[in-house]
Amino acid sequence: MEVYIEDCILENFFVTLLLLLTTSKLLKVYVKKIRLIIASLLGALFAITYPVLTFAIFEMVLYRIGVGVIICAIVFEKNGFVSKYLCFIFLTALYGGFTVFLYYSIYGTVNVNSKIPTYALLVVLFIIYHMVNLVVRAINKRAAINNFVYKITITDSGVMVEDFAFLDSGNTLLDDLCKEPVFIINSKLFEKLYEGISIIDLITKNYKQLKFPHYVNSMFANGMGRILVFDVDLLEINLGEKKIDFKNAKLGLCYSRFEKSFNCNMLLNINAFV
Repeated sequence: MEVYIEDCILENFFVTLLLLLTTSKLLKVYVKKIRLIIASLLGALFAITYPVLTFAIFEMVLYRIGVGVIICAIVFEKNGFVSKYLCFIFLTALYGGFTVFLYYSIYGTVNVNSKIPTYALLVVLFIIYHMVNLVVRAINKRAAINNFVYKITITDSGVMVEDFAFLDSGNTLLDDLCKEPVFIINSKLFEKLYEGISIIDLITKNYKQLKFPHYVNSMFANGMGRILVFDVDLLEINLGEKKIDFKNAKLGLCYSRFEKSFNCNMLLNINAFV
């Protein structure tokens, strides 16, 4: 297999660059562009030395580890350097695995005598980069959401239901009658609380055992709406070190599927915490 130095430098420059960019995004670390360019160029130059070195396997491993340390030292600060380096190594293995998969998909074996065109390999590398970043953004979003998720317990007429709620800063809804905060629940949580009340009952305003049912105007992203609000005997919010109790808490039934975004069946009211 013929290897052209210019192709090797170009490919390894972009590989190193994408690895460093992904590492910085995964760890939420700011890096200077000039350092990225210098480290990526250095990584490319080191790459062209691998085929001509006569090191034993163990020596080659140590050499590559040293190269990785130098590259990361150029880009990243000393604080938390080990975690940054380990993340860089993990992503290197991940990108390498995708490349092996590409070779196997094309040739049916990883032992090939021909080389994938540079432009095709670069396209694949950028696709891998965007795929990894999609996963990173999803993980970061879930982590951010989980910081505002709390365990709650609702008790009403002898029925106790435990679930999870998201503290939504956008939920500032107050009951028109008493100006108390309204906690938004979806139909799934409502059905757990009131198995004997169907959607038909709510449409026909047959509220059965609901306490003080009434409608409150609410502002949604797509305009004004009216939601059914009612009282429950007790709402407990577990904040970890302490619990907050709301007697005769106001719940509002919302049919929008907010659980898909927050993986919770209740939206807490920010007014309850101020």
